[in-house]
Parts: sequence; structure tokens; C-alpha cells
Amino acid sequence: MYHSCDGFVSSIDYRITAPKLSTPDMFLDEDGETDRSLWESIRVVGVPGTVDGFTLAHKKWGGLPWSTLLEPSIRLAVEGFVVNQRLHNEMKTSYSNFLKYKSSTKALLNNSNLYKPGETWRQPDLAETLMRIRKRGGAEFYTGETARLIVDYMEENGGIITLQDLREYRAIEREPLKGIYKGYDVFTMRPPSSGVTLLEMLNILEGYDLSEIRQDNVQYAHLLTETMGYAFLDRLRHVGDPDFGSRIPITQLTSKEYASSLRARLSMDKKTSDKAHFIVNSQERMETTHYNVVDDDGNSVSVTYTLDGDFGSEIVAEGTGIILNNEMQGFDFKPRRIRYEEMYNLLGESRNLIEPGKRPISSMIPTIISKDDKPILVLGSPGGTTIINTILQIILNFVEHGMNIVDSISAPRMHYAYTPDYAMIEPTFLGEKERELYKEMGHNMLDKEYCMENQIPYWEPRLGTVMGILINWETGVRLGCADPRSGDPSAFST
Repeated sequence: MYHSCDGFVSSIDYRITAPKLSTPDMFLDEDGETDRSLWESIRVVGVPGTVDGFTLAHKKWGGLPWSTLLEPSIRLAVEGFVVNQRLHNEMKTSYSNFLKYKSSTKALLNNSNLYKPGETWRQPDLAETLMRIRKRGGAEFYTGETARLIVDYMEENGGIITLQDLREYRAIEREPLKGIYKGYDVFTMRPPSSGVTLLEMLNILEGYDLSEIRQDNVQYAHLLTETMGYAFLDRLRHVGDPDFGSRIPITQLTSKEYASSLRARLSMDKKTSDKAHFIVNSQERMETTHYNVVDDDGNSVSVTYTLDGDFGSEIVAEGTGIILNNEMQGFDFKPRRIRYEEMYNLLGESRNLIEPGKRPISSMIPTIISKDDKPILVLGSPGGTTIINTILQIILNFVEHGMNIVDSISAPRMHYAYTPDYAMIEPTFLGEKERELYKEMGHNMLDKEYCMENQIPYWEPRLGTVMGILINWETGVRLGCADPRSGDPSAFST
């Protein structure tokens, strides 16, 4: 997402695409059920878009030479960097899978052992790849030596990405979605990303005076849950790749009139969202990357991108140092179904089924808030589907509750996505009494009691790791804040 200092706004979609050899049933067994051995194989790798996305952004709005931009990454790959405890722990989780592939063992491990905290991790193959891209531009990744190495590895290991897939990939410049929330312009991503869901929720909540409701009050949690439920139901019904299938009703979903009709259905006393539950078989992981940049003139960029998992597919293409994504898991492997009581029905058009060249649905919504054509709040977060509700609550904290950027990002938050039918609530968001009242309203909550009853593992919710920059146009100050939930947050000024 790009917002210039003089009011021009645009965005680039460089989501992966499904390879041409993809089929809707490519991850199903003979019985039509998900085959986990395929779901965790090299077939989960989609056609990568990041390099072309960055190339297009540089071509349109870049101010520095391409080679200058690549230099820091090349230096890190050559000289290495010190592994910290957090990275060690994350690599430990994937260790057994790294060992399945010689190329991953070579690139990601230290003589087949995990890098220990304090040791330096160097990546010579990745350095060579980056130097080729520095010299020949982004086309090197899609038509040059790097493309050949990726495709050779695919052919040798049962992958389906071809040279034609890489050669024909194109990042797309899309006009951002624009909403207005209580005097602020909100710019966010079009489908297949989920900015439409964010704007729908803001429109619903605009009809309430949230500044008069304490955030630790059960009424606040109830309103958020109901709003999230209705908006995420619409997301499940309608959002997907706009270049495939019928037209997505974006104008309707983001209209104030539609929000008013949904608001009329809400009760302040009990849960009112439908008793239906979707059967969804895609998976969107929470390990995403986000960063923001604001230059001296106030030109602002919000960037979210992902391999999907922490280490994507955990497969490195031999000779490249590149960790391949597992973003094909973002597609539905079977048509979505909706359950009313004990009856199951197909949902109609399945927008997120696999098709060659298609982009999977995404929760990534880099977002910029502006006023009078000037960007003032640049936001984004990792976190899978929690991203959408995380960004929603940052905006509410800033606009409704008058919080500064640090408090807006640090404040406790919650998440509800209609399916599964329970809310995830951070420990300090509601007190014990409020939590009981919340349940009495008809809501389910991911707590120890719920997990025991439903025989699912309990984990203490930590929702998103927001990165934000606040621009004060009167003083010229830019205040960056990295979410303390990230464990090692950093914000830099140069």
C-alpha cells in the first residue's frame, strides 16, 4: 500500500498464483478427503510474486537505484547475522522437516545441527541469487538462472511449477479500497485480500458511540464479536480472486446502508449472528512479515507479505538459498459447506477453490489512515485471519479512545472470525466477571473450560504483532511503534 505526501494512493497485489498444472482436487485422496502427505509436499508451493511486486513498486515509485536497495540483503547473506533465542526456537520447531531435504539441511542448518543462539548464520547461495537479481533486475528470478534452478528442483522432486509459470507471473497494481470512519480516510487492500471486511466492520461500528463504552466492559466485547461475526460471514461468502468467478459485491459490502441493515439486527443483550457454521478446509498461517516506511517527505508505504508458514514449505530450492512458500494451503481443497443444525449444504460459488493462475484469499491488509490527503497512521500486522480484527482495533483505539500509537498497539484485543465459533480474547481484555457475562450472552470463548469440553489444546491468545508509524504533519515528527507482542520489537529512524 502506497500513499504519497500529496494524496496519491495505490497498491500492488503480488500474491502467489496457482501453477498451470494445478487442479481443484490435487490435495485430495481417493475418498475426496484431504491427503496430508500431499498437503505437506512440494506441491504446496505457489508461483512466487514477491520479487515482481518489489520490481513493480520500484519502477513506479522508487527513488534509489535497484542495486542500492539490494545491497543490505546481500551483505547480510554474505556476512551473516547472529541467531537469537527466538529464531533458534522457531527453527527447532521445523528441524525434523529441514532434515527431509538435503537442500534445506545445507541452507538452514549448521552441519545438520540447529544454529545455537549466538552463532552466525551465513547464506552463500542466497547471496549469489541476490547478486544475480541486483545485476539483472527482477526478471532474473522469473526468466534467468534463478528460474532455471527453481524449475530444475521442482522437476527433480515432484513439484509442478514450470518455466512458463514463472515467465508469465505478473504483479497487479490495484486501486485501494477507501472507507471513511468518523472523518478519517481508511485505505486498504482489495480482494483477494480482505480490506472489504475491515471497512464493513468500521461501517457497522460507526453507528455506536464506542468512546462511551469502556474497553474492558462486556458490552464492548459483545459489539465487537457481533460485528466481526457478520463481516467474516460475508468474507466467507464473497471474497476471493476478483479475476475469477462472478463479480464480488464490494460496493454493497462496504456501503453505509448495508452496515445500517446489519446494525439493525444486532442486540445489545445477546448473540444474534446466524447459528450456521462453515466447513472450511483451507489454512492461513499466522507467520507473516510486515513493515512500514515513511520518508522525509511523508511518502508512506505499508508492506505485508508471507511464505505462509514460519519457513514456508521448509524446502529450499537447491543452489538458490530461497525458502519456498507453502501458500497453496491458502486455497480451499473442497467446496465450502454451511451447516444449519445437522443439515449440510454447499455454499454456492466456491470462490477459493484451486484454479490455474488463481490467487488464494488473503487476510493481509496493509492499511493507511489519512486526513486531508495526508497519511497520518501507517499500519499492518502478521497473524493470519487475526490481522483484520487486529487492524480494526488499532483504528478504534486511535480514533474512538484517543490513544497514542504506543497505547493503541499495546492495548489488549480480541478476535472472532465466525468459524470456528469461539472468540480468542487476550488475558487482560476482560476480567473474570465480564468473561462470565460474555458467555451468558451466548458467546463461546477459547478458555481452558471450552478446550476441555471440546478436546482441543489450550493456548493463551496473543493476537498479531502490529507495526505502526504515526505522522504529525504540524511538528514533522514520525513516531514508530513495534508491537511488544513480537518479543524483539524495533522501530528505526534514519
